[in-house]
Formats: sequence, structure tokens, C-alpha cells
Amino acid sequence: MKRLITFLLLLCFTASLTGCVGGESARLKEGRKLIKEYLAARGGSAVLTESYAEVLRPDAGKLVLSDYVKGSFREGDESYHIAVNVVTGKIYSSERLPEFREYCIRALEKRLGLERADCVGNCSVVELYAAPWQEESEEWPWERSYLGPVLPVDVQDLADYADRAISDEDIRLVVDFVCRNTEPDPARWMETGLSDWQSTVVTLMVLPEHDAALPLPEELTVEYRNGFPGVKLTLSERGIE
Repeated sequence: MKRLITFLLLLCFTASLTGCVGGESARLKEGRKLIKEYLAARGGSAVLTESYAEVLRPDAGKLVLSDYVKGSFREGDESYHIAVNVVTGKIYSSERLPEFREYCIRALEKRLGLERADCVGNCSVVELYAAPWQEESEEWPWERSYLGPVLPVDVQDLADYADRAISDEDIRLVVDFVCRNTEPDPARWMETGLSDWQSTVVTLMVLPEHDAALPLPEELTVEYRNGFPGVKLTLSERGIE
């Protein structure tokens, strides 16, 4: 009897480590089916390479399934993130992220009044969050599903979506700009509605030399930002720092 109890305790402990919960296999099966149907409808040679049902731990003693199955697929030499809500059938993927990033930069240039000829931007982080369940949880109302660097595939106007994303608390955006011929005066951006930015953070870097050469977008890394020699301002819903 002691051995049986020990075995059952070990089984439960292993399940807690691996995230196994009731209904996970069925949820994963349904999610894979929906993703494969989406990939088949796109045509081409896309292949699902990874998939898993999202398991959440809203408190220390509980593991629960969300409505999402997430994973990745490969098409040719490219690999993409993908997620599906198995209840609604809604698909999210990273296929249009490069285009979205460009629209995001253009939208922020307009809001901040930055001249494209004198500024270069890079949208380095795009992260999408969503409610884990279709019906709001009274037990865990704060819980969110992290879908990853993906966008809804049914978005028609990506430029409008990028503009609205700046004020959407479910979309985390981290954007860097490096500018020349720009006065680093915080008062210039105080009236741009930063309080509505929600999860958007912009680092605005102003080169000390007005005629300095601008970096390439891909050069705007964390290391570049940390070692930047000029004025550096952080714009977010908290204001300007």
C-alpha cells in the first residue's frame, strides 16, 4: 500500500512538472486539426513542426487549460509562430509581422511628428496577449494567455490595426527611434496622448551631431540602446523619462 501511495504521489508530482491536465490531449488534437486546415487552405507546402496545448497555473495549486493551442510551422526556409483558439477557431500567426512592424513605425512617426528622412525606427518587440477563456473567469479574472509574436490572420487593414495597437493593452510594442536634426525637448511630445499608449514603450535617441549618419534599423539592438552616446528619452503611458 505504501508503494502504491508513493507511486501515485510521484505520478501527480510528475504531472505537475509536465503540465499535464485533464482534457489536454483532446484540446491538442482539436488545435492541430484547426491549424492544419488553415495551412492547407493557404496552399503551398507549409508543415506544422510543433504544437502544444497552453497550460496555465493561475495559482500555486492549480493547473488549467486555456482555450489555445500554440506552436510553429515551416514553409520553405521560413519558420513562423502560430496559435489557435479551439473554441472560436480564430487563428493567429507571425506571417505578417514584418509588414506590421513597418506600419507600426509609420504610425508612431506620425504621432510623434518625426521626419522620416532624419529618423530610423525599429519595432523590436511585438507580443500578443488574450483572455484565456471565452467566458470571464470569476476565480482568476487577471489571468492572460501569452500568444507570442503573432497577429490575427483575419486582419484586413494592417495599417489601421498597427495604429490601434499602440493603445491596445493586449499588444506589447517596444520601438526604438534614432533621430538627427531633432530637438530632444520632452515638452514636444507631452500632448501626444501618451496615457493611452497602454503597453507601448518607445525609446527615442537623438544623435549629438545633427549631420551624423543614421544607423540601419537592424542595428537598433539593446546593446546599441544601452551604449547610445546622445540624449535618450523613454516614452510610455507613464509619461516621458
